[in-house]
Amino acid sequence: LLTTEVEEEGTDLATVVDPFAAAALQALWERDHAFQWPQFEQRVWLIFREFQVAWSNRDLAKMRPYLSDNLFQMQTYWVDAYKVQKLRNVCENARIERIELARVDSDATFDAITARVFASSLDYTVTNDGKLVTGSKSRPRRYTEYWTFIRGAARFALRSPLSTRFLL
Repeated sequence: LLTTEVEEEGTDLATVVDPFAAAALQALWERDHAFQWPQFEQRVWLIFREFQVAWSNRDLAKMRPYLSDNLFQMQTYWVDAYKVQKLRNVCENARIERIELARVDSDATFDAITARVFASSLDYTVTNDGKLVTGSKSRPRRYTEYWTFIRGAARFALRSPLSTRFLL
């Protein structure tokens, strides 16, 4: 499974957007004027860059503050699987091409924003001694992923600079 190359499917399909997403985003902003879409995109970029480095180094410790418990455990499982096989999956020169809003949900406990991230990178797997197993060190792979970012509703009471930040 770790050495199988699978072509991406659906990357060129339209983003699935909740018809109420724009209105829900506006409502979130009305409750919290500190929230701004450009800063949210910067947060997505930050988490994306940090994740690519952590993943490629097989060391998710720096990612822990950005990931929910379940997502952290799932990613740790895969990193450990690569380590056991003496492999390393590398995402090199990773970049986001664009970010599109897909959904916004809010309740008394959380705000959640789902965004579709369009990205590309060199994506290849090597052995611990550097031998290429699968992928390409020269041909970028385009892909998209839907990422849901959450933050606690307590941010309104905290009023700290960190309180408006979302985690994946």
